[in-house]
Amino acid sequence: MMTPEEVERTIQFLLNNQAAHDASLAELKVTVKEVATSVNKLAGSVNELTETTGSMQTEFRAGFQALQTEFREGFQTLISIAEQTSNAVRQIAEAEVRNIKRLDSLESRLDKLGS
Repeated sequence: MMTPEEVERTIQFLLNNQAAHDASLAELKVTVKEVATSVNKLAGSVNELTETTGSMQTEFRAGFQALQTEFREGFQTLISIAEQTSNAVRQIAEAEVRNIKRLDSLESRLDKLGS
């Protein structure tokens, strides 16, 4: 059997131990609240980042599509200019052929007149 002093010491030990556990529990509750607050802030930041990323993707796609359209239009303009240049060169070549024929004809006439 335990003496009254031993019982009192055991009770005191249990009370001290309970107090220490209560203090630890209180600290844990504070820590959990702080972690919860941090997680909520982080979740808000992640949501903002997600929205910003989505907006940036939308703007990028729109800009890229505009650039593609501009490139296509510019390329079509270059093709058109190349076709016009090709036609002009062909017309110049045809005119040169006609001029050479006329010059040959004139030279032939001049030769006949000179003989």
